[in-house]
Amino acid sequence: MERLADLDRKEVGFVPAPVTIARLRQLHQPSGDTEGRRAIPVETTTYQIRAGLIAMKRLSNHDIRLAVSAPGQRSKAMNVAFPGSHCGRRARARRRVEMRRARSALIAACGKPTRRRSRLTGTAEITGVGLFGRRTGRHSAPNGIELSPVLHFKSFRCRQWR
Repeated sequence: MERLADLDRKEVGFVPAPVTIARLRQLHQPSGDTEGRRAIPVETTTYQIRAGLIAMKRLSNHDIRLAVSAPGQRSKAMNVAFPGSHCGRRARARRRVEMRRARSALIAACGKPTRRRSRLTGTAEITGVGLFGRRTGRHSAPNGIELSPVLHFKSFRCRQWR
């Protein structure tokens, strides 16, 4: 599903709903193939979380994957995604600007990501659209929930270390 450019993009609500990472990890992933449609209500909701920062990596498609956790509970992790400039071309201009600003805020706060995983410390406030993705990597939520795309990122004391 191209970020905010799919058939159901008009169904997405952009008023952020505050939620905990623990609650997102408890949501039920739909069974079966949704044929490119969004799983309502999770994938039509924009969520706002407070998170501990774990690690980031630039993927081969130039997206940035950020692993985050419930504050103080690194084992309660999930991923959030900052799309590269190639993604979301069919999304509304306002949403493309939000995606770019969020990505720029991440880089300004935490440094430029590389293809190698960089460990992070600090916390952040993150706003993004719910998406059930594939469970890839050790920081994926058990139900595959992600925030993708991230539309807002505000960091508190982010530091990168190897």
